[in-house]
Amino acid sequence: PLTLDLFAEIQPFFERNGAPLAEYNFPNLYLFREKHTYRFLRGEKVIKGIAHDGAPYFIPLVYPFDVEGLKRLLQSEGGMLFPIAD
Repeated sequence: PLTLDLFAEIQPFFERNGAPLAEYNFPNLYLFREKHTYRFLRGEKVIKGIAHDGAPYFIPLVYPFDVEGLKRLLQSEGGMLFPIAD
């Protein structure tokens, strides 16, 4: 589960990327952690969430993306990438 103990580890990813989306900051993720069952997948450097329809989605924390790693993750777990900033 996403806990406050992870703030120091996760927030720097968001600060480096500078994406202007609400989903790309730890306080927002923490606020909705239970609704979306957020998990930090440390090895893949993504946040995994569950959408309203029950489908998994992944918020990448590192740019540029590890395209092959994300492909493997999506193939093994299904789901989608969300959100992707322009």
